[in-house]
Amino acid sequence: VEFLLEDGKNPYFMEMNTRLQVEHPVTESITGYDLVEWQLRVAMGEKLPAQQSDIKATGHAVEARLYAEDAAAGFLPQTGTIEHLSFPTTARIDSGVVAGDAITIHYDPMIAKVIAKGPDRTTALANLAKALDETEVIGLTTNRNILRSLARNTVFTKSPPDINWLDREVESIVAQAKPVQPGALEAAATLSLSSTIGTDPWTHSSGWKLNLPASQTVWLRDEAGITHQLSIKAGATTAVHGVRTSDAVTLFINGDDYRYEIIDPLANAGIAQDGEHHIRAPMPGRVIAVHVKDGQKVERGSAIIVLEAMKMEHTLRAPADGVVRMVRFAVGDQVTEGTDLIEWEPAA
Repeated sequence: VEFLLEDGKNPYFMEMNTRLQVEHPVTESITGYDLVEWQLRVAMGEKLPAQQSDIKATGHAVEARLYAEDAAAGFLPQTGTIEHLSFPTTARIDSGVVAGDAITIHYDPMIAKVIAKGPDRTTALANLAKALDETEVIGLTTNRNILRSLARNTVFTKSPPDINWLDREVESIVAQAKPVQPGALEAAATLSLSSTIGTDPWTHSSGWKLNLPASQTVWLRDEAGITHQLSIKAGATTAVHGVRTSDAVTLFINGDDYRYEIIDPLANAGIAQDGEHHIRAPMPGRVIAVHVKDGQKVERGSAIIVLEAMKMEHTLRAPADGVVRMVRFAVGDQVTEGTDLIEWEPAA
C-alpha cells in the first residue's frame, strides 16, 4: 500500500498493489521457494506448497534495481537506446531487455534486477558491489554508480540506516569523483581505431605515409568536455577493457566507466554557434502546466513549465533573471528529450 506524505504529517493514499512485489528473488535466494511458482499453482486451484512453519531462511540476500535514471539530476528518468548491455555470471540477473532495445516514456525505466547473496549481510553487499562493478550499460544514463557506492558505503553496510538517510547524503555520494586512470586516453584512442563502423575501405585505412611511421590522428572529448588530439600507431593494441560504439568509446576500469566521444573535426566546420537561450526538456513527457507567456519577465528560480513523466511531475525553473521570448508548447502537448520548450533572453 503506497502513500504520499506531505510536510511530514499529511498522508495521501496513492495506490495498492495486489501483486507480487519486485523483491521476490530475495525470498527465493534465502528460502529456496519461488513465489511466482506459488502464485501459478494457487491460480490453478492447488494448495500452497508449504506452510509458514516449514520455511527456513538461510543467509542473506540483497537486490538492486538498475534503472535508467540520472541520480545527479534528482533521479530524473532517462530514455534512449541501449547500445551495449553486459551482466556478470556471479549474481542473479532478472531483466527483460537486451542491447538494441529502447527505454521509453511509456514504461517503468528499470533495466534489470541484480540479486546477490551470502552467509551474512556484509558478504551479500560485497557480492552485490562486485556484480555491479561488472555490469556494463552504454547508451543512456543509469543509477549503476550510486548503487555501487551504496553497496560499499560504511554507514549503509554497517546496519540499515533510517529512511531519510539517503536524502541527507545523496549529494555527497553522487559527487564522489572517479579516480584518474593513467593511460586511459591512449587506450580509448586505440580502441576507437580497432573497431571500425561500416564497410567503407577508407575507414579501414592503415595510416600508411611515405617515409613516415604509420599512424592515425584521433580526436576525443572526455567527460569534462575537453577535446584531445592523439596520434596512434597503426596496429596498436591495448589491454584495457572497453566498448566502441558508433560515436564513442567507453572504458570499464575497476568498475568505473569512462566515456570518450569520438570527434570529427570537420563535422561542424562553418556552422555558426547558436547564441539564443532555451529551456529544454530534460526527459520525454507531457506538458501539464505553463506558468509564463511571451514577453513575461521571470526571476531566477521561478516556475516556468511543468512536465509529467514516469508518473512524476517535474517543474522546470528559470536558470536566471530574464524575459520569455517564446513559449513553444501548450498544456497537453507531448515532448521528447532535448526539445526547446521556452526561448528566453537573460537580463542584461
